[in-house]
Amino acid sequence: MDHQTYNEIIGKLENELATLEIHSHSFIEATEKAIGLCNKVILKFREMVLKNGFSNSSEEIYFFKHVKPKVFSKFILYTEIFNIESNKPDVDKKLQIKYLRDELQKFCKTKKEDRAFYQYYKRGKTFSDHLYFLRGNEGHRIHIDHIPNHVDPEFSTGYDNTLAKIMACEQLKEYVGNKIQKLKGESNFQEECGFISNLHWTNYKVDAVELVYALFYAKVINNGKADIVEIARAFEKMFNIELKNIYHTFKEIQERDEQISFLKHLIETLQKRLDDLEE
Repeated sequence: MDHQTYNEIIGKLENELATLEIHSHSFIEATEKAIGLCNKVILKFREMVLKNGFSNSSEEIYFFKHVKPKVFSKFILYTEIFNIESNKPDVDKKLQIKYLRDELQKFCKTKKEDRAFYQYYKRGKTFSDHLYFLRGNEGHRIHIDHIPNHVDPEFSTGYDNTLAKIMACEQLKEYVGNKIQKLKGESNFQEECGFISNLHWTNYKVDAVELVYALFYAKVINNGKADIVEIARAFEKMFNIELKNIYHTFKEIQERDEQISFLKHLIETLQKRLDDLEE
């Protein structure tokens, strides 16, 4: 299976999840549907792997390092969000914030045996990929994150599920951060984070989305590990802009006659300035 096919399946899932978040009025219903959509893709990938296998070890490593964890992390994320929201106490804002922080810390606590792997992943290393992301490596310690490798060894490696949890943790940090932001108010949250931007995006929002997607597909942030939502949220904070429904906006970009008009404008503007300086 080629990389483009994987990306198309994941892209479709992300669009469905974004649409679900926008149009659903019931938190429970939306979360349950999101979990179901993620599980459906995981099962589809499993069927593909068991049926077609991989042509070489590089292809297998790519799948278990970059494809399966991307989807499974969302499954874990929505499951954890459901648990957090379902058990959230009906108390004042201060205690709600404490509860959210405690739950985040509990979920994202790195086990001692996984700290080396965490650093390996965060630094974008590849030298031990054959140990972490090939099936059949049994030399790892058994704990709860590795159980799927023993239950379903044909569709799991020693650490693809651990990686998925790390990725889910990063996404959960954003979710909890946004919840705290709403509870405390925008200004207080920014002060707490130690960052307040006085920059404001004054062009069209679609141009901002075009730039965000260019950064995402160029894989120039976090060694290509930052997802589109993370980049969009950072862009929002830096330029004080709200980018709602970026997946729908990107679809509009795909359908217009001149798809990358803003990026072309940036290139032309910079080139003109460079040409002027040479004269």
